Amino acid sequence: GAVNTVTFCDEGRRFVTTADDKKVLVWEYGIPVPIKHISEPHMHSIPYVGMHPNEKWLLGQSLDNQIVVYGVHNKFRQHNKKLFRGHMNAGYACQVDMT
Repeated sequence: GAVNTVTFCDEGRRFVTTADDKKVLVWEYGIPVPIKHISEPHMHSIPYVGMHPNEKWLLGQSLDNQIVVYGVHNKFRQHNKKLFRGHMNAGYACQVDMT
């Protein structure tokens, strides 16, 4: 699928891509294959990803009306206790921002 986002993290050593095919791929800069592949049957496409200012968390706007959180320093696992629901997005215009 088409790549939606490229977000650098871990002081520029790694980056995360999301795509229309509902996958999240983690890459190490300079290595042409993903080091982690995240794809679950319940996942939806994540058209926008933002980095928390402390650079420990990636927040993604999922098309199932949720904001999902992944830890950067814990092997890019989803943090299920930090799942934000209650908003209705109407497509790709919604962006995640934090302070």
